[in-house]
Amino acid sequence: MTVTEDAETFFESVHEDMRNEGLWLSDLDYVKEMAEGRAPRDSVAEWARQFFVAIETLHRLAHSRPKLATIGLDDPVFKQFFWENRVEEQYGAISNTAGHLELLIQLGEALGVSRIDMVSTKPNPQTKRLIDWAKKYVTDPDHYLTVQVAIGILESMNPEASLIQAEAAKKHYGLSDKDVRFYTVHITADADHGEVALKLLALVPQERWEEIRRMALEQSRLVRDMWNAVLPQHQAAA
Repeated sequence: MTVTEDAETFFESVHEDMRNEGLWLSDLDYVKEMAEGRAPRDSVAEWARQFFVAIETLHRLAHSRPKLATIGLDDPVFKQFFWENRVEEQYGAISNTAGHLELLIQLGEALGVSRIDMVSTKPNPQTKRLIDWAKKYVTDPDHYLTVQVAIGILESMNPEASLIQAEAAKKHYGLSDKDVRFYTVHITADADHGEVALKLLALVPQERWEEIRRMALEQSRLVRDMWNAVLPQHQAAA
């Protein structure tokens, strides 16, 4: 097998682990309930608020690019990925839309969340655990590249989930095509991130690949908990 073939096999095996453990994003209770219009509108709005807190923090951590990172920063593929990721996430320069946090604020507004409420949201316990996980790994120079690959594996699940949410938001919650651009942008963007993560995996020594599997599954469990936590039945069971 070539390195690329090994990497593809590894990605597929992690995806299989995610499906077997019920971590696949489109299979989560929250996504299923939203797809059927059974998730309360307030839950969808709370999802937007909590997701804003999480990705705003993650963006700041990821783009800090620790100077002592041991692998990855000098690789042309990695540098190009981070440049494209930054200009798209911050400005929507590649999708020709708007910065992704701005698109998420607009989604929140369509669901009745004011801008000031969105940007002043405090993380709930599940979101706080995801943020703590990100701080542990994303700011660690020795894990900087490996955690980006792990995040890319998670993002490669998101196009399917984003499409489901976009269609559900229009069908069941009265949102317009413009309102749901946060979802639709990620149908393409996160598919690209998954492809880049596959390329970046080749920069990581194979003896560290199982570390990536562990991090990808850890993060997926935390994301599952954060997404599902907005549903009333999960709040009651907590």
